[in-house]
Amino acid sequence: KTVTVFDTELAAKVSNLIKPYLSKMPETYEGAKALQIYCEALYVTGDEQTVIERYAERAETIYKKIHLYTEYVKARMFRAVILFRAHNYSSALQAILKLRDEIGKNGWVISEIILLELLYYEAIFYYAIGEYRSGMDKTDEALAFIKETKIYYLVEELYRLAHFVEMISGTVNQEGYYYKKLKQYAEFTESAYAQWY
Repeated sequence: KTVTVFDTELAAKVSNLIKPYLSKMPETYEGAKALQIYCEALYVTGDEQTVIERYAERAETIYKKIHLYTEYVKARMFRAVILFRAHNYSSALQAILKLRDEIGKNGWVISEIILLELLYYEAIFYYAIGEYRSGMDKTDEALAFIKETKIYYLVEELYRLAHFVEMISGTVNQEGYYYKKLKQYAEFTESAYAQWY
């Protein structure tokens, strides 16, 4: 079971369950997934942060070896998010850009949801280093991708993020465009959080 950043008790249980088997982990999907979950659990608990990189790389190597590129990309994104949360914004952005380049060069077929997450993180990381125009371009690219694929994952987050960036950066192209879109989205989905925002 994947742990969330809010459940440190579960994360501790998960890491304790997996730890005795780390040296015997097979080079299979299950082995890589267990390593990935172990890394996520360690990150949540704050324990043994120095070993996360080693086990995350091992999981990535297995995913790549057995041609599970979507899983590989998810594991790499996790490490970029760790950099971001440690306020290493430039390094996080470089990690995502390098990953996108790797996907493109190798012609990997990645799930559309993961590609959308990749665009989302890239936008956030650009915003974090103050490159609002590049961040807005990635936000618009993600929204265009959503319209094209009709996968409405992360729509609320993208509209909310774009509206916030419009307010703080002065990059408003159309007065209140993203505010209007967020309001329409909130009305359509009846999302309490979007309405509150």
